[in-house]
This record gives sequence, structure tokens and C-alpha cells, in this order.
Amino acid sequence: MGISTRSRVYQIFCFTILLVVVLAPLPLGSNRPLTWNFLNLVVCFLGLLGLFFAPHKEINYQVIKSLFIPALVIHLVAIFIVFQTLNIPAFQSPIWNELRSASLPAFAESISSNTDQTLSSLAKFIAYACMFFLGMIATKNIRDAWVQIRLFVYAGTVYAIYGLIEYFSGNHNLLFFERWAYRNDLTSVFVNRNNYATYSGLVLLSAAALIFKNLNELNTKSIRDFFSLPKNHAFHLYITFCALLCNLTALFLTHSRGGFISLSVSMLLLLTITIKKDPGKRFKGFAVLLLVMVVIFTLFLSGDVTLTRLFQTSIETSLRDDLYFATLEGIKGSPISGWGYGNFEDNFKAFYSPLLAKLNWDKAHNSYLEIIFELG
Repeated sequence: MGISTRSRVYQIFCFTILLVVVLAPLPLGSNRPLTWNFLNLVVCFLGLLGLFFAPHKEINYQVIKSLFIPALVIHLVAIFIVFQTLNIPAFQSPIWNELRSASLPAFAESISSNTDQTLSSLAKFIAYACMFFLGMIATKNIRDAWVQIRLFVYAGTVYAIYGLIEYFSGNHNLLFFERWAYRNDLTSVFVNRNNYATYSGLVLLSAAALIFKNLNELNTKSIRDFFSLPKNHAFHLYITFCALLCNLTALFLTHSRGGFISLSVSMLLLLTITIKKDPGKRFKGFAVLLLVMVVIFTLFLSGDVTLTRLFQTSIETSLRDDLYFATLEGIKGSPISGWGYGNFEDNFKAFYSPLLAKLNWDKAHNSYLEIIFELG
């Protein structure tokens, strides 16, 4: 394959990766069996192609060396997940002993009580790792990284605009389906408001990073400088501010407390790191002031329900507390080997309290607790 042909193929390959990132949220947040399995296949296939089309001469091996420990952890976790599906009596799930004590048949002797579900969840886990690998392949330099971040912000803004239009027009539909959940909350193309709040929060962090970068490059130190920027230089900056406003409004209208708190903490960390990196530049103080003004303005327009939910004590809050304590009890039941990756819903039923038994819990609503419950 000639150099020009290989370069052209590599460009198509990178474009496909970016297309996957842009379109991934579209089919119900890729959070349904058909959509996530299709996405897994696409990502893993691209990962295999990446081994052949990666521009080896331009790879920063220093960066790869710095990622050795995280990569090692990912591989060890994947190996342990496979280990959870093996029939090894010494490490079997406590649930099999419970079945035998009740004179019921035990179908396996593995850590996981549902090995098919564990392997399916492992496929998603591998797809996440492949997506990180693909991101490294498609990013040859800092300029490419910023272009991709900008594309991600623009794509997220399109989803936010769709969510806002749907929300203010009655919130009856979710793409081509009649909405069956979260009828009073904005979820855009996602089913769950917390999932969309997480996605929107990532878009907001990316937009904030772009704003800091543009203000630094344009040497913007005051409101007067901001509004007197040449149009040809300020276009991207103004567009990014509009994207920030759209996504911030959409996030507040999800009424997700977790999304609001996570964004607040993440934004505070981003501001702290940005200011400490070069405290002598005045634009950063102006950028902080500008972002605070945007947040206050958006809160005034759309954040009243979110703030009300944040500070209120309700039945939902009580359920969450009960859920967390029950999850901790489950962790104590199998603290070393866990209950099987992806098996939270099946195994957590044994730890239902009378209050929790009124509903079905397919997740712990706390990623850290859920991972410890499943992996030990």
C-alpha cells in the first residue's frame, strides 16, 4: 500500500472514529442491548483495524509508557472478570451454597451467578478500553486533540438543542418513541436523566476548556476586550459560549442532583488546575468571573427545580440511603471475589429491605459501590 493511499485510508479511519463518538448517544444513549452490542462490535472492529493503520512513526511512546500502570490494571480486571465465569468450587458464589442448603439445584460453581451477563458486560468493558485506544490513534498532536474536543462540544450541543426543543414542546417523545420514563425531565436522546446529565457535564467541561484556551490565545482580560474581539477571531469563542449556555440549561432541566454535584466538583477542579498552572495571567480571573456569571444566569432561568431537589429530604432520598446501606451489606457478603461483573440486579435482590422491595433495582445509583459489589 503506497504512502498516499495509506494516509488516505488512515484519514477515513480517523473520521470513522470521530463519527462513532458523535453518533454513539443517538440510539437511546447506546444503553439498550441491541444498540450497545452493535456499538461494541463497531468499536472492537475499529480497534483491530487500528493495529494496522496506526501511524507508528508519529506515536508518542513517552505517553504510552506513562499509561503502563492504568493499562495493566485494565488487563488484570478483564482477566479477573473472565475468572469469575469459571467453575472453580473454591471460589464459587455464596448463592450456590444457599441453593444447596434449600435442596435446590445449583447449576454452576462460579463466582458469577449469571455468566452470560458477566461476559456481555465484559464486552462493554473491552469496548471502553478500545475507545480509549482509538482516541490515542486518532490524536497525533495537540492540535488534533483540540479539534476533536471542539467537535465533541458541537455534537453535544446539537443533542442539547434537541432536548430543549422536545422538553418545551411537551416532552412527549424520545426520538421516534413515545416517552415512557422521566416525563418531567429533560433527557435529550437518552432514556435516563442521570445518564444524560453525565454526558452533558462532559460536554460542559470540554466547552469550558475551549473557552480558557481561546481567551488565552486572544489575550482577553476584561469584558471590554471580550466584546471588542475581531469577528474572524472571536467566532469560535462566541459559538462555544452559546454551546455552554445550551448544555448548562439542558443539564439543569434534567433535575439531576448527581449531575449537578458532579459538574460543580469537576468544574471547580478544572478552574483550580487552570489558575495554578499559570497564576500570572489576568485572563484566567476574567474567565472564572465570566463562567460564574453564566452559571448564575442559567440557574436563574432553569435551575430552580434542581436546587429544590438538591436540598430537600424526600422518599427518594430515603430510598437511596437504604439502597447504599443494602449495597454495603452485599459487599460484606462477598468482599474479595464480588458477586460477578454485571450481576448487580440478580444478586442484590437477596439484600432488599422492606422499603427497597417495593421497586426493582438494576443498579446501585453509585458507580463505585456497584463496581465493588460486582468485582470485590
